[in-house]
Amino acid sequence: MKTSPILSKITVILLFIISGCVKDDDFSIPDLSCSDPSLVATESIRDIFNTSTDIATQYIEDDIIEGYVVSSDQGGNFFRTLSVQSIDKSAAY
Repeated sequence: MKTSPILSKITVILLFIISGCVKDDDFSIPDLSCSDPSLVATESIRDIFNTSTDIATQYIEDDIIEGYVVSSDQGGNFFRTLSVQSIDKSAAY
């Protein structure tokens, strides 16, 4: 039996669509609690910004930095930039 190439392609596409769907409706908000409450910030965002230069370099220190990550969610994903704001809202970079 000979099948048409168009029918085969449509069948493969339909199989991908059917198998790629979400199987449940669990869209609940994830738990945002800290899993290691013993973490303590060792550097502030302002201190790190003050030691930075105009030349981009990798930050290789083993510091714990506490802050809020702020971004634009235009288009459903991070869009162009990420900003970091200190917990006390005194500095944002």
